[in-house]
Amino acid sequence: MTKSREPIHNWSDHPVVVSLVALAAIFTIAGTIWTFISTTREKAHVVLEGPSGPPATAPGTDRSAATLPVPNQSTAQPPLEDQANDSSRGAVPPRPLRPVRHAVGAPYSVDANTVAYWRFEDAPGAIVADETGRNPGVVSGSVRIVAGRYGNALSFRGAEGPCCPHGLGDYVSVADSPSLSNLSQITIQAWVFPASCSFNSEEVVDKGAHNAGTPYNLYELGVDGCPHEASGLVRFHFDFINQFQHGQGSGATATSSTSHSIRQWYYLVGVYDGTRSYLYVNGILEATSRDEVGIIVTTHDPLYIHNHAFIGGPSDGVMGGVVDEIRISKIAREATAMLMGGS
Repeated sequence: MTKSREPIHNWSDHPVVVSLVALAAIFTIAGTIWTFISTTREKAHVVLEGPSGPPATAPGTDRSAATLPVPNQSTAQPPLEDQANDSSRGAVPPRPLRPVRHAVGAPYSVDANTVAYWRFEDAPGAIVADETGRNPGVVSGSVRIVAGRYGNALSFRGAEGPCCPHGLGDYVSVADSPSLSNLSQITIQAWVFPASCSFNSEEVVDKGAHNAGTPYNLYELGVDGCPHEASGLVRFHFDFINQFQHGQGSGATATSSTSHSIRQWYYLVGVYDGTRSYLYVNGILEATSRDEVGIIVTTHDPLYIHNHAFIGGPSDGVMGGVVDEIRISKIAREATAMLMGGS
């Protein structure tokens, strides 16, 4: 007897199998759509988008402090256009920038000894916020927001032509306040990117006028340009002076004799501890003043960023370049503050 064969079933036609295949296809399509949305959101994660320069944060990149290049190396290239001394651009205001989320934390903290801290993370406008809430700044000229050493920064045009006494009016002014005056100790921290050296001297931070024949009453952290050095090199200085109190010629001035190339990031720290001034560059002590005990700077002049006042009027910002993360403290900070981005 021949055994009859059992019928062969086509399981692909079974209703349960068809349902499972359809469900798997739905999950696959949903996963593809989610991946596309996530990738698009990640690529949109930039800090600022400039007119023609690079974004402050590359798409999909975490610009944390640990991954940033160390300043004073060839890899620390400028995150800005070569606009600082290009006379062909004139004084045309930049096109508006589009602020979105910030990806980088602050290098310093705000504590009871912080009297001002300008991070420059503001949306484009005329006011620069102070993290302490006490000392907002007012923008003059065609200052631009660009990618900085930490998040955003301010880019300033410099003088047009060699060794011009005045710049193009790019600076920030801060009104006098009790927190910025009558200081017997101080620490000024700032990140600076000089774009040129075709200037005599400019202050990153200045409070108090430089008037010939008049006693100085000021503090300042600044940059000396090419007239003091070979082309392409700069030096730095920090001064804490009250000649009304201590007499003409007095003051705790710390001027570095070390030359540095332009178009590099530098972390500058100026300290007066009640006896001496100290200047640190990229965490290294480069200058110390003579002993000048008990100075109290009492000036009620405005504070300037990328500008200083003297008998012929303001310098109007002759250096040009980028400035980021300025903090002023009413004490002499500990050694950790001198380290790169120290707290």
